[in-house]
Amino acid sequence: AVVSTQSTGDYNPFFEKMVIPELCEMTTDKINIYNSYLLDRKCLEEMENVGPQCRKFKCQLAHYVKEHGPRIIYTLFDQESEATIDTFTKWADFFGKELSAAFKELEMCTCGKKFLKAASRCAPFYYSNALFDVMSGYASDIGTSALLLRNWDLEAAGKAAVQLIDHLCEQTSSGMCINSLTKVAGRVGLCIENSYVKDVHGFYDFVEKDDEEGMIGVMKKCDTAWYAGSTVDGSYSSNYVEYFNNLALYTNAWYCDEYCQEQRGIFYPCCMKDMVRDKKMWDNVHKVVESHYRLLDVIYRIVDTGNLHSSYIPPEHNPYDDEYEKMVRRQGKAIRKAFLRWIDGASTCKGGEVECIDF
Repeated sequence: AVVSTQSTGDYNPFFEKMVIPELCEMTTDKINIYNSYLLDRKCLEEMENVGPQCRKFKCQLAHYVKEHGPRIIYTLFDQESEATIDTFTKWADFFGKELSAAFKELEMCTCGKKFLKAASRCAPFYYSNALFDVMSGYASDIGTSALLLRNWDLEAAGKAAVQLIDHLCEQTSSGMCINSLTKVAGRVGLCIENSYVKDVHGFYDFVEKDDEEGMIGVMKKCDTAWYAGSTVDGSYSSNYVEYFNNLALYTNAWYCDEYCQEQRGIFYPCCMKDMVRDKKMWDNVHKVVESHYRLLDVIYRIVDTGNLHSSYIPPEHNPYDDEYEKMVRRQGKAIRKAFLRWIDGASTCKGGEVECIDF
């Protein structure tokens, strides 16, 4: 589908006049507050230190977004698009193709990782005209953003992102792991669509008639998600731990349904297993979560009062706040455990974990 010039009228000039010149031509000896918008000197220095092969990455990224961004947005959200995406399967197929194409063209598996490392190193000190515009120039908002950027564990976040890219780039029979994951997402999405969108076997009718035999018959067809959806007794979630534990009930019911495993096959790529069980990656995510929890008190205070008191001391530097630090560590462990139980439901079956396959 061709994107209309009206839909991209403000988009192309912004990239041509501001983004591309800055990301493709700006150097550390030229940059200052008057001729830059997205970058500051620290970030530009880090991005120039990624090596000669990958120094062009930020420029290629700008051109890629300019050339493909409007088409992707149009395809996803414009109802007049010739390639209307109206099913979960189409969504998964579209994202799989677009992401794998971007990964290959931009060399995400090599240069993308170096770019992420550079970004995570400069992020704690990031201050640019773009940030000033986003915060509308309010000193309190700019100060708050600086507080968050300096206290979130962005080094750990950068390491986790690089480790995630390594897993997504793992070679599989579908190409890369990212292709395997989107294929699985499409198949799961089709089952959800067959259940809650199309109700292809009339499950709702059997429910209204209280026809238990009819409901079981639909579940045995194994092309819907009714078994997982109707056998789990979900409850209200008041925090992240309860929320992820509730979601884990559904993934457990999905993966541990041995009858339908034989009918529909296994939805568990081995590259996904490697990813969800990468302890080093989740250790880094854990550090990010804890760093966020340490800031919850100050975030709530900012929301309530609109400013940060000048006497504020980050908890890790406050010798009188040991109890708060214990709470942070306790919550970090609980969230990690619940989250992994959700995304790795295949490991929680009473009869033993589900065997992964090359997808």
